Amino acid sequence: MSTIATIEELRESVRNSATAFTNLLVEGVVEAQQVERADEWIKEKGSVFLRQALSAALSLRAERQSREAPCECGGVARFRQHRPYELHTVVPGRDVWLDLPYAVCRDCHKSVMPLLKELRSDAEGFTPALRELALLAVTKEPYEEAAETTLPRFAGVDVSRDKLQSLVREYAPAALATMQEPLQDSLPLPATGALYLGLDGGMVFVEKAWQEIKLAVLFHEDAFVSKGPTDRGVITARHVSGVRGSPEELETLLTPLAHALGDREVVVLGDGARWIWNLVDRLFPNRTEILDWYHVDEHVSHVAQLLFGEGTLEAQRWRASQLEHLAHDEAAHVLTGLRFLLRSRRKKVARDAISALHDYLEANQARIRYATFKARGLRVGSGFIESAINHVVQHRMKRTGMRWRAVGADAVLALRCVLRTTGGWPRMLTRSLSTGTG
Repeated sequence: MSTIATIEELRESVRNSATAFTNLLVEGVVEAQQVERADEWIKEKGSVFLRQALSAALSLRAERQSREAPCECGGVARFRQHRPYELHTVVPGRDVWLDLPYAVCRDCHKSVMPLLKELRSDAEGFTPALRELALLAVTKEPYEEAAETTLPRFAGVDVSRDKLQSLVREYAPAALATMQEPLQDSLPLPATGALYLGLDGGMVFVEKAWQEIKLAVLFHEDAFVSKGPTDRGVITARHVSGVRGSPEELETLLTPLAHALGDREVVVLGDGARWIWNLVDRLFPNRTEILDWYHVDEHVSHVAQLLFGEGTLEAQRWRASQLEHLAHDEAAHVLTGLRFLLRSRRKKVARDAISALHDYLEANQARIRYATFKARGLRVGSGFIESAINHVVQHRMKRTGMRWRAVGADAVLALRCVLRTTGGWPRMLTRSLSTGTG
């Protein structure tokens, strides 16, 4: 491999490559009988030209660097000779061959290639751009799919499953730190307006057992956009936190967030799980707790089907009547009716369902004052947290046949939370570069 030592040599090298590429264009596109896949063809052939140009430019950059370089031991490494080096990049085809000068430290005898330090390529020659692309692919898709389909088919690069696993472990600390960063950095909030916090859990098979991942999603009311009364809407800015483990572990993760909010009121939406209310009781003294309307509807609908039959008119009418009362803060009326039904039914399955609904509503009476909440302009549905469970957990971590080790599950969970947090991904990448972990 010839060394490029001057700007003119670089220009000549690129001109020659460009001429060769132009000849290929004439033959492969202009004079070809079929051109319906010309874009795919030019991507393949053009990537060769791009890799050659990048090789020439980086080789010249290396030649213009000092022939001495600082060594990690504190000594000075001095130029010894040139070596061929294989750099892995995001250019389709991935690999770029370089002829790099390397230096050797007289004190510890380690070799140093200054250009690689400047590029911030890792020990295997992967550039930051390729590491970040591969990390994004494996955060969104399973390891096999990212390695065998997503990266080679859509990006034209190959990254092994082992390398993808290594990247996940490498960036996990930066992801966790980003998830815990000060709230004013991650999600600046208007000084007024309702803040919503949703909490929920999802099950994942980890270490040969089903374990719960607990998520928390915080957003400001201004970030909620809806197209109409029947549209559940979307959230344009959010902060997502998640942990595999106990409520206390999620509490530790949320404590900095709670401190940042101070005594500001938080509207907490949950499905009724006791751990949710216990957790927010410790963290957010100024809060309004709301039992998610859709979960209440599910419980009521279940009892309606057991009592009157699935899809029957009687079941529809009974369900609608109970929801109408609940929507107007008439929970006492519904509870009285359930106690009457409990006395009049003999089948155990029906009695158990009625009793469960009664206890569910009775335990949450302060959280089902929906007319009062709506009069304050508050939302009463937690679809946003269920959406987060789907996006963070189900879509990546709970596919058919998936089995996780704890370290892998925790790392992917942190990355997924950062990916769903507004602006979290670029902040994580910046953090990893500044700390030298990425």
